[in-house]
Parts: sequence; C-alpha cells; structure tokens
Amino acid sequence: MLTTSEFRKHFNLQRGEKCFITEDKLIVTSEYKINPDSFTAKRGKSRDLKKIRLAINVALTIVIFILAFYFGIYPLILLMFLILWDVKQLKYYTLPISTSNCVHIDWIEKVQVRKGNLGFSYIDLFFKSDKGINVMRPLKIYDSDEELEVAIRSFEKLGLLEKNTFKIAKGNTIEGDSYKLNNRTEIVFNNKGIYFTKDGVYETSNPDAFGLKFTLFAVLCGIGFTLISVQTFKVLNGGGGAPSITMVFILLALTLIPLKQIRKSNANFIAKETILGYEKLDSYKGRIKFKKGKLTLFRNFPVLNFSDFEKIKESFKKTVA
Repeated sequence: MLTTSEFRKHFNLQRGEKCFITEDKLIVTSEYKINPDSFTAKRGKSRDLKKIRLAINVALTIVIFILAFYFGIYPLILLMFLILWDVKQLKYYTLPISTSNCVHIDWIEKVQVRKGNLGFSYIDLFFKSDKGINVMRPLKIYDSDEELEVAIRSFEKLGLLEKNTFKIAKGNTIEGDSYKLNNRTEIVFNNKGIYFTKDGVYETSNPDAFGLKFTLFAVLCGIGFTLISVQTFKVLNGGGGAPSITMVFILLALTLIPLKQIRKSNANFIAKETILGYEKLDSYKGRIKFKKGKLTLFRNFPVLNFSDFEKIKESFKKTVA
C-alpha cells in the first residue's frame, strides 16, 4: 500500500529527493509516495570521496593553469575560487561515504548536523558498511530553515541526534539583555560578549566564513598581481596587442573589489575583549566592529523595532565596560 509520510516523518533533500523515516528504515528516494516494504535495507558499498575529489581538484588546477598561461585564457584562473571552496568542504569527509539509500534505523550509531556557509546544511549519518568499516552517509538538506528544523526534530525524536546547541533562556547558565532582530533571531548582550541567537538558541559551532573569504581574497590578489605583471610585460615588449591591454584593464578593475566586503562577518559570538565599537547605520540596521588578529571586521544586523536602538546602545555600553 502506498502512503505519504506523516509530519516529521520525511524531509526534503536537494536534487528533488526526499528522506522518509518509517518504523524501522530510513529511505532516500525521489518518489513522493512510497511502499516501505519495497525497499530493502542495505549497508551499501563505500567509497573514499575525499581522495576522489582531491584528485579531481588537482587535475582541474593543472588544466586551468595550462590553459591560462600556455594558451593565454587568463579568466579561467577565476575558477580557482570554486576549487578552493570544494577543497575546504573536504575537511568534513572524515570517513568513506556510503552509497546506501535505505538503512535500518538500528544500524545508525550517530547523527550530526552540519550547517554550511552558503545556506546549505547537511545531516551526516554514521554506521558500519557491509565490510564492517565505519562510514558516513551525508544527507544534503533542501535550502530551507524549515526543512532543516523538521529533519532535526525527526532525529531527536528517534534519540539519534548528537546535539550541538544549548538554549539561552532565563534561569540558564547564559543570560543577558535580549532584543529581537527579526521574527526568529535575537541579539543578546552579557558580560562575556555579544551573542546572535535563533529561536532562543545559540549554536556553539561558529558559521563565520571570514577565514575562507580572506583566503580567497588573498589568493585573488596574488593571482591578479601575477597576471597583471605578465600582461604588462607583454605590452611593454610590443607583444600581445589589444587583447593584452584589454586584459590588463579587466584585471585592474577586479582589484577595485573593496576589502570591506571581505571584512563582513556573520559570527554568532563576539568576545568582549575583541569589540571595538558600535554604530547605527540607518533606521533599522546597526553594526558592531571587532578585531580578528590584526584586522578589523564588522557584523551588521537588522533591528525589528526602531525603539530598541537606544536600549541596544545602553546594553552595548554595559557589555564593553
């Protein structure tokens, strides 16, 4: 008999797939209605995706540099951003990846939530493969906070989710002056610093992508400087002609990307000792400046109620005092 999943018994994944949770199975499929009896639980084969993707990225890097420097197709260098981003993601693949789309719930040893930088979130399942080795099965959650919430609550109900959050609430270990930023997020001030919470929850895993952004910015500057030098050398020596001159101007234009765009942070905690200042940008937006190493970063935030700005200012003064 075909059935649709009940609330919190299924959630949407990327690529049009769904994850159904039945009485004893977890099923990944593109079907909207399923007959659980038609799916056989398998531990599945495993593959070392980390090594495969690393090899592909190395090969692509070599191809890009050959095309750029040997054939003069310099704009291809910009594809290095995608390669660097993909390499950064590989740190999460600590185990071989299982190919199974149907596993017994009893096989699952642990579940972890992984929130990405660009709105992409994952739920990683950990169990043993058919060869008895530890493997993981990443589930790519559809780009929606609601879907992630349904997925989290589904695994919490099963008692499998390894929680990595704690609540900031009255009577808890962390208290402070709290103000609404929108319907779901808040800013909280206390004597340790400034917290950004969601639905009253502070996530201990910091999603700040500044390290990656600054690395990419530094790489871009290095590559840009090299390419400008090569093209300028060609022009000064009578070679290259109009294409080389055009390329120099294009690369110079890229260097106009302001560093302040790279310094934007989305940190969910700013320690008291790193805070440099606070300013009101407009009627419904504020900014907190803070240090990270030798650089000055800023964290912008909206405010739901205009009248809260004066209260936020006073709370800020108490925090940095």
